Amino acid sequence: MIRSGLASYRACRRRLRDALSARDYYGAIQMMIAIAYVLGITPYLVSHNSSGQSAMQQSWYGFVNALSRWLLLAYCYTHINLHNESLIGYFMRNRISQFSTRIHNFGGIMSAVFTFIMPLLLRRHLQRFSEHVMEVDRRLDSLRHPVNFNAVFGLATLVLGLVALLDTIITVTCLVCLAQMEVRASWQLTFILVYELMAISITIVMFCLITRTVQRRLNYLHRLVMSTALRRVRKYFISSQVYEALRPLFFLTFLYGLTPFHVVRRKMGESYLKMSCFGVFNIFIYICLCGFCYISSLRQGESIVGYFFRTEISTVGDRLQIFNGLIAGAVIYTSAILKRCKLLGTLTILHSLDTNFSNIGVRVKYSRIFRYSILVLVFKLLILGVYFVGVFRLLVSIDVTPSFCVCMTFFLQHSVVSIAICLFCVIAFSFERRLSIINQIVCFDLV
Repeated sequence: MIRSGLASYRACRRRLRDALSARDYYGAIQMMIAIAYVLGITPYLVSHNSSGQSAMQQSWYGFVNALSRWLLLAYCYTHINLHNESLIGYFMRNRISQFSTRIHNFGGIMSAVFTFIMPLLLRRHLQRFSEHVMEVDRRLDSLRHPVNFNAVFGLATLVLGLVALLDTIITVTCLVCLAQMEVRASWQLTFILVYELMAISITIVMFCLITRTVQRRLNYLHRLVMSTALRRVRKYFISSQVYEALRPLFFLTFLYGLTPFHVVRRKMGESYLKMSCFGVFNIFIYICLCGFCYISSLRQGESIVGYFFRTEISTVGDRLQIFNGLIAGAVIYTSAILKRCKLLGTLTILHSLDTNFSNIGVRVKYSRIFRYSILVLVFKLLILGVYFVGVFRLLVSIDVTPSFCVCMTFFLQHSVVSIAICLFCVIAFSFERRLSIINQIVCFDLV
């Protein structure tokens, strides 16, 4: 007996859960469509086939129901117009109230036409809209972004309950007021009062539900697009190899002629450093360009400082700065050619350390090194950009146009040294990360 009671209780709870849940868009709007179907607003009704799939089907009863409701409203409006009866007229009767009553009756007839006749003429649009929504839901489900139809069903039920409560309060209030005034309204006026409230309310709720449906799908599509875009952007800030972590740094050093090699990727996805003839040729081009610009500036006696003030001390300082820049450029670019094997050996040591770490189950956080290099480069370039723009704005303000050689010496001297410092900082940070890992491994073994 107890088992049969539990079984019946579970069956009732399962039926109640199925009744208060929805598996697709048609199930979420089934209650709304049924109410609109009964009121004659739409000729469609949600039905289920043998396989359990839902669909909107139109029936001859829907057309007959809509036309009969419209004819009934036309009869009721004709009756109250012939008998000069209105809800406002029972409370006050003057010229303004009579005029507003006629406007209300005319507006009621027009609203009845739009509420009951237009849905019949535009019924295909509602069906196509529902089919498009179902197609969008299927595609969102295939992209692992399913729509929460239970939330849609719950929202529709809540709105319908609130609308029914509001319409009931308005209708009961009007009828109680008429009863206290000892007025007995005709059934035609009462029918218009109740039916207008219900039909207009359900029509507004259907419009709001359709608008909310479109908004919800657009929100899902927006999240999907944003998540896809964020994944694509995030992919560029994630690296799994030592050479990929140094890719932006070596791209910039290769562009400036500080290193003759750049990072390339094999077909298997593994990255490595590749030396190219263009890299060596680029270094010699920069050496010749720097030498020509520095010697030309030295012969012409031009410098950025000399454009602002020119004294014996500033002239000597400019010449010393030009000699200093020439020596620094020669040392940097000569080291880029002669010491390239040492840099490759350093990176090979880092790669072998990472291989040994992976063999013992330790993973190096390459993304942190990658983001650190990006941060250092952006910070340096931002400072250089602000500094260069400020200097050239000052020169423009005093009507001075610097020559090409002066601009190149001023620009290369700061930018090349800054990028060389960035290269040193990133490699030092990479070694610091490896030494920290080795320290943690040694401490763990000692414990």
